[in-house]
Amino acid sequence: MKRVARSAQFEQKINKSRFIGYCYPVKSREKAEDYIEKIEKEHYKATHVCPAYRILGENEVLSYNSDDGEPARSSGPPIESAIEGRDLVNTLCVVVRYYGGINLGVGGLIRAYGGTAGKTLDKAGVKKFVKKKKIQLFVPHKSYPILLKNLQIQQVDFEQDYTTDGAVIEVDLPVKKIDTFLEKLKLIDGLEIEIK
Repeated sequence: MKRVARSAQFEQKINKSRFIGYCYPVKSREKAEDYIEKIEKEHYKATHVCPAYRILGENEVLSYNSDDGEPARSSGPPIESAIEGRDLVNTLCVVVRYYGGINLGVGGLIRAYGGTAGKTLDKAGVKKFVKKKKIQLFVPHKSYPILLKNLQIQQVDFEQDYTTDGAVIEVDLPVKKIDTFLEKLKLIDGLEIEIK
């Protein structure tokens, strides 16, 4: 599986209609919905705003698409097919249409929406998808230097916050590296671990 490497935008005109494609890497349905809402607000004068996404859940891929008033299955499904055909997950693609006065017919719409989505996704590029989990570590102040040194040795990126009792550190790790990572931390005094 893969995901888009970065956000991208692509625009084309087809029979006087303007089609604008957007794509984003997303980790959750909520993040996808936020982007869709932002695009709908930005293009409030557009005739249609048609989104599709595929997001990897715990044991399944969550798929969604919308025709947003276009004829059934003429816009949302072709966008989703462009994502699925490239074996992408955690990817959102939205195609905005400003109607130009010429009807394209269902076949023309399928080609226009699917083609715009495909060109937008290709512009974003792809990277290998690595399933990750968030690990939250709490460490008392006295053990913080030991944990910090351990994180540096393992070359792990992290975010941290401080409390009166110690430090809260969040790490995003590939699932297959979690056991090895935690094994190296087990002797740190007072360390509390939560996997999200």
